[in-house]
Amino acid sequence: MKILCYHGVSNKKKHPIINSNGKHLKLKTFESQIKFISQKCNAISINQLYLNLKKKIPFKKKTICVTFDDGFKNNFKIAAKVLKKYKVPAIFYLCPDIIDKKEMFWVDKIESSIAFTKIKKIKIFYKKRNLSFNISTVKKKIKTIEILKKICKKIPDKEKDFLINQLILSTKVNPSSKMHDNYKVAFWSEIKKIIKNKLFDIGGHSMRHSIFTNLSLKDVDSDIKKQKNLFIKILQSG
Repeated sequence: MKILCYHGVSNKKKHPIINSNGKHLKLKTFESQIKFISQKCNAISINQLYLNLKKKIPFKKKTICVTFDDGFKNNFKIAAKVLKKYKVPAIFYLCPDIIDKKEMFWVDKIESSIAFTKIKKIKIFYKKRNLSFNISTVKKKIKTIEILKKICKKIPDKEKDFLINQLILSTKVNPSSKMHDNYKVAFWSEIKKIIKNKLFDIGGHSMRHSIFTNLSLKDVDSDIKKQKNLFIKILQSG
């Protein structure tokens, strides 16, 4: 039994910095994988996975469960079409607050700020010291993006927001989802339309892409309850 975690599927030309970590798969690559899964594997939904575990039902050989993190627009505009074509079920894990506010994910704010700046060296004030980065080349920009993402994954949301705001000031770039299609998050209308298909489910991925290991148990519990209540309200609204 294996769970596959995807993030996005893109049909855009490769950019030297944007998506340098390969988070958004090429459409051709994704379709090839889903076609293989449909022909050679036993693709099951997250609900079937849960029932099997609960009832201790053994999984068939090569059982696969497909999941998507975050809720990018391309999940519903591109990936869902491929999944429907090959009748492979999937669950999309969403960040409701990001969708409601039409926000960008913090990782994409970091990437876009550095990708589109014309400044060669930046300084970010963090924890009473200046972090200096040379971003004069594509390679150095990618390395800086990786370093800042690594730092942000280990700190609470307020500190992360502060650091990213410092980055925006330093690069003089105001991140926007209009900068690249990979940054665009789905609308609720698109999500509600897709989940009418029995192949698809939705789940919570924190309210605003928080990392739960950086939160208190009380805050984690509150976040999960907010997501649950919001999903119920949205789904009941049709």
